[in-house]
Amino acid sequence: MAWQGGMDMISNRTEDVPGSVLIFLHIPKAAGTTFHQILDRKYEGKRIVSIDGLDSGASVQAFKEMPDHERAAIDLLKGHMPFGLHEYVSSPATYVTFLRDPVERVISYYYYVCRSPEHYLYDKVTGNNLSLAQFVEAKLTTEVIDFQVKMIAGKESALRSWQHDPSLLELAWNNIERYFSVVGFTEYFDQSLLLIKQKLGWRNSPCYQKRNVTKGRAGIDTIDRNIIGLIREYNSLDCQLYDWALKRFKEQLRTAGITDYKVNMFRLLNRFYSAARFCRMKRV
Repeated sequence: MAWQGGMDMISNRTEDVPGSVLIFLHIPKAAGTTFHQILDRKYEGKRIVSIDGLDSGASVQAFKEMPDHERAAIDLLKGHMPFGLHEYVSSPATYVTFLRDPVERVISYYYYVCRSPEHYLYDKVTGNNLSLAQFVEAKLTTEVIDFQVKMIAGKESALRSWQHDPSLLELAWNNIERYFSVVGFTEYFDQSLLLIKQKLGWRNSPCYQKRNVTKGRAGIDTIDRNIIGLIREYNSLDCQLYDWALKRFKEQLRTAGITDYKVNMFRLLNRFYSAARFCRMKRV
């Protein structure tokens, strides 16, 4: 059923290549909501398909079962989904994603659950008054156990597995090298946007306002060292992927000529953008 794309079907640019597809693999609690805002504006008027495949996987399956002509018309595919859906589009495709420091991501995830009554884990966590350490050890969700590696590795069975599988790390490395134009970082969000702009051939600066930022959470410097060690233990593969990908990212920045000066100029432009957006909202 699936179209099997070869390496000749992976593109490094999307805006200047008619018919090419950008796939945004959104890892939970890794700056994805803000990037969605940027993509929605950048691809306004184009064919966008959004997926949330982390619960039942129904939307991933629905995408796979779409008629071929509908999938062929897609310009942007984005959302919570494992790597691999490029095999179901017939046009050239490229991936982007954002990683986050594994400890920071798990801490953010925990506090997000605690402050989100609509989250499927809210009642279990708040009803049992689970601490951060108890939350991790309780194994209520695989989303806090090497989940960044699992999503980029693309083995759907691994998304729900508690097994520590080092082979997934090598698979994730290989997928990044072969299929991803940019792996950005929450901690280097502005630098990531400038690299994405250059790699994908975007003409305009990707200005933004921050979205879905977890408020009132404890900083990592206030967390007990034993708890940090516990999170690192449960996310040892994510830690290795993060360190490797960050070195790769910094080399890409150097090669692309993205200097501190350019980043600061972009931040200045973005402050003007945010102020203008705020003024427009006040008038409404």
